[in-house]
Amino acid sequence: MITREEFERMILIKPNCKLRQGVPVRVYRFLLEHKDIAYTSGEILKDIHVIHSQIIGALKRLHKIGYIENNKPYWIISSGQVQEEQKIKELRK
Repeated sequence: MITREEFERMILIKPNCKLRQGVPVRVYRFLLEHKDIAYTSGEILKDIHVIHSQIIGALKRLHKIGYIENNKPYWIISSGQVQEEQKIKELRK
């Protein structure tokens, strides 16, 4: 048995990537909340408040699994993830 929040998180996160908590999820949520703006790692760092190397590691991991896009030095949530979030919101209605 799992909570609704855990269930919805499973939809947002691919089961094979082992991305369950921590800095990658915080970075993902930050970029999703600001889906129309691209940020540098330093700008993300100011809002997430962790070590810069953790931000870089999270960004690389999210990029590798296709959740975010990179046009150096900027990072943005991928359009596919924005569409997935819209589907989830529609299901909640």
